[in-house]
Amino acid sequence: GEDGSIQGVLEWLGIPYTGSGILASASAIDKIVTKDILTGKGIPTPAYRVVTSRGDILKAIEEFKFPLILKPSDQGSSVGMSLLSHETDINKAIELALGFNGIAFIEEYIVGEEITVAILQGEALPSIRIETPHKFYDYRAKYESKETKYVCPGINDVRLENQYRELALNTFNSIRCEGWGRVDFIKANSGKPQVLEVNTIPGMTKNSLFPIAASKLGIHFDELCWRILETSMIKHQE
Repeated sequence: GEDGSIQGVLEWLGIPYTGSGILASASAIDKIVTKDILTGKGIPTPAYRVVTSRGDILKAIEEFKFPLILKPSDQGSSVGMSLLSHETDINKAIELALGFNGIAFIEEYIVGEEITVAILQGEALPSIRIETPHKFYDYRAKYESKETKYVCPGINDVRLENQYRELALNTFNSIRCEGWGRVDFIKANSGKPQVLEVNTIPGMTKNSLFPIAASKLGIHFDELCWRILETSMIKHQE
C-alpha cells in the first residue's frame, strides 16, 4: 500500500484516502529515488552508489571501505538490509539485497544515533531516539527485540531538536508528501543530521513510533486517528 498503486486505484475511483498521493508514495518507497531527490535539494543524506550486480557491489566496497550498509531499493522495515564488514558473509548479503527487484544500493555507514521525526498536518512532532543493543536498527530490533527503547523527545538540546524537526518537514515537503508520515535520520556523533528515508505510511499500533510522538503533545490515539482521517477530507475537498 506504500508504492502508489493503491493510491492510484483510489484516485481513479474517486475515493478519499489518507496520506501521500501517487507520486510521493512511489518516490518514497524507492529509496534510490528518495536519495536522488534529497541530493538534488541539498538535503544531507549518507553517500551512496546504486548497484545491480556483484561486481558493482565489490567496486562500491572498494570505493567506500568497510563498514557499509547494503539495502534493496524498495523494501521497508529493514528487510534485505545488511551491515557489511570484514566479518560479513558478502555473498549472502548480495543475494539478499538483489533478490527483490535486482536493484540495491551501497550506503556510507555513519556512526551515531537513530532519530525519527513524525509529521502530522504540516507540523513536525517531537523526535524519538531509538536505542537498541543491535549493531543497527534492523528488522529484529524493530519487531522482535524486547530490549529496544524509544526516548521522546530524542534530542535534549532544544536548538538541535528544532533543527531536526525543521529538516524533517523540509524533507517531507521535498518528496511532496501529504498529511502524515515520518522521516528517519542518523544523528552523527558530531550532531549533524543525515536523512535515511521517508515513510509515507508509518506503523499505527498503540506502541508504534508515530503515536508515541503524538502523545508527547497530548494527542491520544483515538484523536490521532481522527486527525489523520481529517487530512484526507481536506485533500478531497480541494
